[in-house]
Amino acid sequence: MHVLKGRNVHWLLPEAMRYIQSRGVERDSRNGLVLQAPTPVSSVYERPDERVEFHEERDSNPFFHLLESLWMLDGRRDVAWLSQFNSNIGRYSDDGSVFHGAYGWRWRQAFDLDQIKIIAQALLKNPDDRRQVLQMWSAPDDLGVSSKDIPCNLLAVFGVSPLDGRLDMIVYNRSNDTIWGCYGANAVHFSVLHEWMAAAVGRPLGTYTQVSFNWHLYLEPHGEMKRKLAEKCVEPPSGQGMSRCPYNAGQVDALPSGQHRRHAVARRVPDVHRVGHPDPGRVQGPVLPPCGDSDAPSLRGVQGRRREPIRKGPGAHRPRRRERLADGRSRVDQQEVPALAVKKCYLICPVRKATPQQVSDMEAYVDALESTGEYSFHLPHRDVNQTNDDGGVRICMEHADAMLGCHEIHVWLDQYGGLSTGSHFDLGMAYMLNLARKLIHEYGVGSPPDDLGRVTLFGK
Repeated sequence: MHVLKGRNVHWLLPEAMRYIQSRGVERDSRNGLVLQAPTPVSSVYERPDERVEFHEERDSNPFFHLLESLWMLDGRRDVAWLSQFNSNIGRYSDDGSVFHGAYGWRWRQAFDLDQIKIIAQALLKNPDDRRQVLQMWSAPDDLGVSSKDIPCNLLAVFGVSPLDGRLDMIVYNRSNDTIWGCYGANAVHFSVLHEWMAAAVGRPLGTYTQVSFNWHLYLEPHGEMKRKLAEKCVEPPSGQGMSRCPYNAGQVDALPSGQHRRHAVARRVPDVHRVGHPDPGRVQGPVLPPCGDSDAPSLRGVQGRRREPIRKGPGAHRPRRRERLADGRSRVDQQEVPALAVKKCYLICPVRKATPQQVSDMEAYVDALESTGEYSFHLPHRDVNQTNDDGGVRICMEHADAMLGCHEIHVWLDQYGGLSTGSHFDLGMAYMLNLARKLIHEYGVGSPPDDLGRVTLFGK
C-alpha cells in the first residue's frame, strides 16, 4: 500500500498527481480509460479542517461541497434540494427522486437507527471504545444490484488516539476517482463529518485517513490537469507543495465548525427529530421525514422488490436492535440513550431598538427557563459586546458562532409581528442550521401573558 501524507487536501493533490503519473497503470473502465495505482492508496490528512484546495487547475467548488455536507448531516437523500445548486446531480439518481446510496441517509436513517448519535454517545461514555464503526455499504441492497449510485465509501471507523486524545477517523473506499472523489468531494464531506463528531464528543480534531482500494484517474477529462498539478511537485518530494499552500503561508485560515467550541458543545449529541414523532425530553437536531414516509422510498433488494430499510442481516432470527418504548421513543439493545442534562439555546431578538420593557420581558423569559436547570441561553445584548465598530461584521460572526454551539433557537417577534434589522441575519442562520424551535410573540408592551405568548414553531 502506498501512503500519501500531508497537511491538507491542497498539499496532497499535486503529490497524488505526481504519484499516479509516474506509477499509474492504464486500464479500461465502464467510463473510459483510467490510470490506476498498482496498489491501494492511503491518504492521510493531518489537518482535515483545512478542506478547501486552491489550485486553479482543479477549480473546485467549495460552496457546493459544503452544502452537500450539510445535506448529508441532515440525513437526507432527496434529489430536489441538491439540484438547486448542481443541475446535473440528478443524473446519478435511478428514479430522479432519491439517491440509492446517499451517505447521510445511511448514516442516520437507512438501518432504522441514527448511527452518528449512537457512536457519539458511546465515545462520550468510553473514549477507549474500539467498536465505533459507521456503516454505509449494505450487502442486501448493494451487492449485485444495478444502480447509478452504489456507495464507493464503505464504512468509517472513529477512535480516540492514545497519544494525544484527539478523535481520529479512517474511511474505507472500494473505488476512488482522485479528482472528483478522493481529493474533491470526499475530502470535504468526511472531514465535515469528522469535525462534527469531534465536537459532539468534546475531542480535538485528529487525523483523517482514507484507504482507497482502487485509486484511479480518468485520462480523457483529467489528463492535462494531472500533468499541470504534478509539475507543482519536485521529485523526490521536497516540501515545495507545502510552501505554496495558502494555509501554510498564513493567507487563509480554516473556519472551525465545532473544534474551537468543544467545551460549549462537548455534551451535545446530534439527534434526529422527525416530523410527527415529537420527543420534547430529548435534544432536537435536524428535521427529517419519518421512516416509511411516502416521499422517502425504501431501498430495493436484488430482485427490485420494495421492502423496508434494512433492519436484519442474513441472520433473520436475530431480534431487531431498535425497539419502541411505551411513550413512542426508541431504545437500542434494550438500553435508552440518555438525554442531555442542559439544552443550549439562542434567543433571536431585538437589541439596539429594543425598549426597556422589551428587554425586561425577554430577560424574564430567559430567566424563567434557565431557572429550571434544563436550559442555558445565549442572549445577544447580554452575552455579546454590541459596539458597532465595523458595520456589524464582528457582532454577526459572534452570533453565528454562538448558534453553532446550540441545540435549538428561539425567535422573539415584537408586538407588530416583526424583527429588528440585525435579527434577519440571525434568522437566516437559524434556518440554515434548521434549529429554530420556538416562536415568542409579544402580545402587548407591559402586559405579556404568563408564557409570553410562546407557541410551537414548525410543528415541533
